[in-house]
Amino acid sequence: MLIFSYIPLYNLFFSVQRTCLAWRNLCFHHSLWSTIHYSQQIDEKLSQDDLLSVLKQVSRGLHHLVFEKAFQHGETSITFLKILQCILNEDVDMRNVSSLTIPAIPNRYLEPLLEKCSNLSSIEVSYYYAYYNDGDFFITMKKLPRLKVFKITESSKSVESIAEPALHQTLFNQYLSDMFSCLVELEVVHIASVNKLLDSTLCALLDNCRNLQELALYGCDGISNAGFKSLPEKSGITSLHLNSTSVNDKGMEHICQSCRGLRKVSFAGCMYVTDVSIKHLCTHCPNLESLCVSDPEIFYHKSNITDGGLDYLSQNSSFLRSLTMCNSAQISDLGLDQLARSCNMLTHLDVSGCLSVSNNTLQVLAQHCRHLQTVNFSECVYLTGKGLSPLVVSCRWLRTLNVANCPFVQNLNFELFDQMETPFDKYVSIYHFSIFCFYLY
Repeated sequence: MLIFSYIPLYNLFFSVQRTCLAWRNLCFHHSLWSTIHYSQQIDEKLSQDDLLSVLKQVSRGLHHLVFEKAFQHGETSITFLKILQCILNEDVDMRNVSSLTIPAIPNRYLEPLLEKCSNLSSIEVSYYYAYYNDGDFFITMKKLPRLKVFKITESSKSVESIAEPALHQTLFNQYLSDMFSCLVELEVVHIASVNKLLDSTLCALLDNCRNLQELALYGCDGISNAGFKSLPEKSGITSLHLNSTSVNDKGMEHICQSCRGLRKVSFAGCMYVTDVSIKHLCTHCPNLESLCVSDPEIFYHKSNITDGGLDYLSQNSSFLRSLTMCNSAQISDLGLDQLARSCNMLTHLDVSGCLSVSNNTLQVLAQHCRHLQTVNFSECVYLTGKGLSPLVVSCRWLRTLNVANCPFVQNLNFELFDQMETPFDKYVSIYHFSIFCFYLY
């Protein structure tokens, strides 16, 4: 069954199940069909009768349904109508489906689909589908009071072409606010690329959804400090992403005072956030594990964090596991050295594009941060192979090392690394020793 779990569902249906009766029965085991990524390739190859037959067999074990590309260039060329019609068949049981990912869907199918998936707890739609519709989507969402996860993600341009005319910004925010007033059990909310989002809508979310644990706002540049004035004094939010919002240090102070349980924080692309926000995080959020101050995908923004911010982290964030601060021109070797000596439990480090990173930094990382698993040094132009070799040897858990566009990196001593015993090697040795003892017995 473990081997079968690595085989795409397409191959299970069209190839593997035809091998023998025993394999056919295994191919339709419910554990293999807990998640269906329904692609256009499957839609074209599978007849409606075959699809209906499959769904009848596996629907009770189905938990996650993902439409990868539900539309092409217009409603006349919609794909996946077959599976929508099969799902709505009375003989198909969709009560166990808890997660639904749909880039877009014609309004006439949305409500029947959600009624069929009566225990839905998570839904993900595209930005264009949410924004370019007549409001029916948000009205229908209000009928899911037990929804836990709501996500608006970036979408392909093809969805825009089949959508309704765009809602006015005020009307869009009104629909969204009304929806949040009904979905009071929401725990996770992601909203991406919605630059029309207003502070008043965020206030409505924070006012009504007091069980919120994870909030991610990407590219919502209309969100400022005012959006967080409704944060309760003891918020349960542990993960917060404010990428490319207009929040500043004053807003971060209020957030940190209200969300003292924060573990994961990202304010990449926030032009008004400085070392002062790092100080607030270290003062009020002692359990901080992951921090992203700049993102390589936000190419137009360089971090405002300096060695002063790293000094705050060094003194107060001993639980820090992940740090991303690419293109941070205001940090130096001194700040990184101090961080490495204090935060020795780091497993992920991204300092790509930081020109101050040198071989001295690598030496300190090799001595103090031996749990590193992924490291990104791309475009750190002063690094050499001689400086990287100690890090490669000392960090035995290291899985990913990115040194792209580092012109002086050559002659990495991977041969020496191969001679060192890694935790994986130790596990394999113990496993083989156990097998050997079993045969002796």
